[in-house]
Amino acid sequence: MKKLIISLLLLSLFGCGDRATSIGNTNNPLVVEEEVTPEPVPDTDPQPEPEVEVILQEMASGFCSIDGVVESTNNGFTGDGYANTTNEVGSTIVWQINAQAAGSYSAIIRYAAPSNRPVTITSNNVDTNVEMNSSGDFNSWLTVSTDISLAAGDNNIVLTATTAEGAANIDSIKITGVGLVAGTCMYVAPKAESRAYVIGDSTAANYGSGDYPQKGWGQILQNFFDDAEIEVVNKARGGRSSRNFYNEAGLWDEVLADIEAGDYLLIQFGHNDRDTTAERYTSTTDYESYLAKFVNEAKAKDAIPVLISPMVINAYSNGVLRNVFTESSNDYAGACFGLNRSPISVLSDHR
Repeated sequence: MKKLIISLLLLSLFGCGDRATSIGNTNNPLVVEEEVTPEPVPDTDPQPEPEVEVILQEMASGFCSIDGVVESTNNGFTGDGYANTTNEVGSTIVWQINAQAAGSYSAIIRYAAPSNRPVTITSNNVDTNVEMNSSGDFNSWLTVSTDISLAAGDNNIVLTATTAEGAANIDSIKITGVGLVAGTCMYVAPKAESRAYVIGDSTAANYGSGDYPQKGWGQILQNFFDDAEIEVVNKARGGRSSRNFYNEAGLWDEVLADIEAGDYLLIQFGHNDRDTTAERYTSTTDYESYLAKFVNEAKAKDAIPVLISPMVINAYSNGVLRNVFTESSNDYAGACFGLNRSPISVLSDHR
């Protein structure tokens, strides 16, 4: 019995599960070897950083300043508009970019101009002459490539006009390389002394590049003002009569909420008021009434309303141009003049 107990103890200590070890053998205990995982070999050939493209545009980080204006009068641009320098030698546009390392970087400038407008690009104290040949007009865009020198850290890139016509209109500059980030500067357009709101129909409205060369007069009106004095805000909308412009949400109500003392309100309707569809038609009597609403509500906010008579359209009778806005019951021009004689406004005459 004692031998049996001892044998069981030895089995549990040395021979459990090991068929090659005899029960009574204590000279050769079971040895279990641990599996060793080899240490990873460090990567001695890391992959290079990929190149990035940084596009610097108006009203965004990295666009610092301009001797001129940021505008959107012409078509075909990207972003919020394009940079239009003053027409003189030495007018500039300044961008900023941060480079991880010093070196030469590729730059592509997108521009439009009706004539050759060479410029100088200065970066890291290195001047580069860049030819910007005519794109045909201000609505057609080309690109020109050049290399620029950048130091490690922040760099100002200065484009300087070298002709009396100023630089071309500049849509953007795209810089390609490793470790590039747009600078932190951001241009803030100067606030004009007053605004001139335009309300009206398609003859005054803004049009996109797909409608070129069609433009409403309100779309190009800014070109006739000093930007520091007047900012044109064109709210004209195609297909609107005086009645539905006044009543449709998001049109007159928004203008009235924004307009301030000293601002101008340019009012031109009539083309759609004479339309026979129920959605647009407004009798000459009601037309005069809606014009009066625009005028009086603007004056209540100390704004300056200006009535503009409907411009003549291409309508002929026996080869003679008709003024459809003065004919019998369609005398919208007459209603406009009648209101002006109140006298409540200044009138611009399109007769």
